[in-house]
Amino acid sequence: MQDVNKLTWELNQILDGKEIFTGNENYLFFQNNKPEITNDIMPCAAICSRGWSKLNHLQLGKCGELYAAIKLTEKGFDVYQSFIDDHGVDLIAIKDKKVYYVQVKTVRIGTYSFIRKNKLEDMENTIICYIQVVDDNPHFYCFPATVWKSAKQPFSNRDYDGLKSQPEYGISGAKKHTSKLNEISDGFWDKI
Repeated sequence: MQDVNKLTWELNQILDGKEIFTGNENYLFFQNNKPEITNDIMPCAAICSRGWSKLNHLQLGKCGELYAAIKLTEKGFDVYQSFIDDHGVDLIAIKDKKVYYVQVKTVRIGTYSFIRKNKLEDMENTIICYIQVVDDNPHFYCFPATVWKSAKQPFSNRDYDGLKSQPEYGISGAKKHTSKLNEISDGFWDKI
């Protein structure tokens, strides 16, 4: 199994550029050159000096991938990062000898996000990790890519026949969909 502490260190490096050291159940990180201790991994990322809300688009995406790797590791998966994202696979997650392809989408609340249909080649074995940043706090949702087979809000399945846009699977990040995202994500974890 992968080391959650190492993933937390990588996430903190991207967010704050400071070092993080871990031991047992407490995590030591540096914020404004002062040591802070917490027993929860996620504040190491969420309360760093820059904060999630101040990250640019690329930083937000990378932090989201590391955050998803941490959360999946906590759920008992072995997680591996893809260095080249040309097939819509950000992570590989393995649990009970079953391999899952993971696509991570990290957005600020209220943002529409999509995945081009040609990037989801194996919907049956793909997990979507959807991270919404609300007031500097990441909210983590996971669901199977098969939700788009019978797309209902907050999910959309768009073909754009006769138009320039490429076919896509979408997720509405509107605040009104938070309870539905929670319901679908909770149901996913109950089955896996």
